[in-house]
Amino acid sequence: MSESEQGLLNIVSSTNFVQSLVLIENSERNSIYYFTGPERKIVLKGLESGFSNDKQKQKNEYEISKKILHPAFRKVYLRILHQIKEAIVLEWADGHLISKFNKLNVQEFLSVGREIVSALVALHTRSIMHSNLT
Repeated sequence: MSESEQGLLNIVSSTNFVQSLVLIENSERNSIYYFTGPERKIVLKGLESGFSNDKQKQKNEYEISKKILHPAFRKVYLRILHQIKEAIVLEWADGHLISKFNKLNVQEFLSVGREIVSALVALHTRSIMHSNLT
């Protein structure tokens, strides 16, 4: 485990970590939390307990995501057990959830479109199915 990963593990193991989590999105399968600390901002993506069959998918997502180095993808740091939930610790990426976009002007639309296409090309050239990634 790298020094950076050990530092993150110390953060997510601390007592004030849970109290500082902010829920940013909740779906049937996952809960996504934001944490900001003195050293860094991170995201915690937790698998809901009713989806224990998805543990292998989450493990695959983690392992595949660790290998992808592309500016359109946030870094994946750790896979942990957090409050009886399997979870992935991810880099915080400033911006907006694509589901939250309302109306974009043409330039914004093209810019977002280019980023999405670039990300998909990066995945497809590695024979990775993007339905398994967030």
